[in-house]
Amino acid sequence: MDEIPATEAPATEATGTPELAAAASAGAAPDTASAPGVPSPTPRPDQAKAATATQTVARLEPPPALGATADIPCARYVGQPMTRCAVNIVHNGADKADITVTWPDGGTRVISFSAGMPANSDSPSEFRFTREGSLNMIRVGVSERFEITDQLALGD
Repeated sequence: MDEIPATEAPATEATGTPELAAAASAGAAPDTASAPGVPSPTPRPDQAKAATATQTVARLEPPPALGATADIPCARYVGQPMTRCAVNIVHNGADKADITVTWPDGGTRVISFSAGMPANSDSPSEFRFTREGSLNMIRVGVSERFEITDQLALGD
């Protein structure tokens, strides 16, 4: 059996091979071409200019501004599937907003938010809503349906 001299350390999982262990103990950078699977060290700032890299950054859309326009899911008639309606948002303070919904076939409906919740509409018909998380599902009368998120209505 071969014995290892006391001055030479055996290879470990961190260093991989005796050559890499010797290079690491000598302070030299290992040759990545001869040691596949070993990560390359981070380049110095002067070396980083030579390397090209692409970085992808996620971007959050800002909440709508005063008088902003967007669109929401809506339906106007009984049995009609949801479609998209243009909306105009006017904020009236921290927890208040008026949202004017424009139907694709013409006409509008104003839905008001107060204290951060849907409050009423400009229709004399019954106004009701339910919430699922931050989604407000609003019904006006027997047929009109709207889906408005808190972020759209209040900028939250």
